[in-house]
Amino acid sequence: MKKLVILFTILCSNFILTAQSGIKGKVTDEKLEGLINANIRVMKKGVLVKGVVTDFDGNYTVQIDSGTYNI
Repeated sequence: MKKLVILFTILCSNFILTAQSGIKGKVTDEKLEGLINANIRVMKKGVLVKGVVTDFDGNYTVQIDSGTYNI
């Protein structure tokens, strides 16, 4: 159940495109507390392009080049 909540939170979180072609976000649990060490994977056409892990507060930033990605 916890994995489902994490996945749902990631899919529903607001991703912000930065000027540096980066994506910032925060992964939270059902109590809106940041999740430590959650994996964020950036995929392009089914292939892993980049992966990062959330920090102590559940925040992450992924720097990518422009293109169409699934996060």
